[in-house]
Amino acid sequence: MNKKRILLLVALIVSSLIVACNNSKNTTTPPQQDSNTAQKHTATSNVNGLKIAFVRMDSVLNNYQGYKEMANELEKKAKANQAILAGREQAIQQEMVAFQKKLQSGGFVNELAAQQEYQRIEKKGQEAQQQAARITEQFVKLQQQYNDSLNNVVSHEIEVFNKERDFDLIINTTQMSTVLYGKPQYDITTDVIEWLNASYKK
Repeated sequence: MNKKRILLLVALIVSSLIVACNNSKNTTTPPQQDSNTAQKHTATSNVNGLKIAFVRMDSVLNNYQGYKEMANELEKKAKANQAILAGREQAIQQEMVAFQKKLQSGGFVNELAAQQEYQRIEKKGQEAQQQAARITEQFVKLQQQYNDSLNNVVSHEIEVFNKERDFDLIINTTQMSTVLYGKPQYDITTDVIEWLNASYKK
């Protein structure tokens, strides 16, 4: 293996590590929700005898303490993952630089010694890529668990909330959803937020 080929392979390993780390960073950021200022209304709409109201779910998530804490936990986990991957990437890059300098200065006893050192660093690079993939997969699963838990809690609490109010239909609406307009008096978003936060404190 000549020097040019080894240097080319070194560059390929470094670039692949950077791509793997960047891909994992791009998947660790929790989703941002659009916020709307909630206004409290208690009036309801009756359509064909149905008692109807709607909830702006983006405002609920931005103002529900349970969601905020879940989002903070995910953000901390994402930063910890990024720190692990960045630290390993930096360590391998430093080894690559040291190997490159030693190779250029003729510091290896023979070509076999250089090849063995290259293979050692190459193996560490492959292990780092595998670790990045595992961390990304684990984080995606964690996000899904948090989302499922949040959906279950909100659905249950709204069901309890509705026992006293007796709506026939509560519509979930977000920005640019299928519900394009609803009169403000039919918006019970503030009531739902207050209920969820009170329940969460308990």
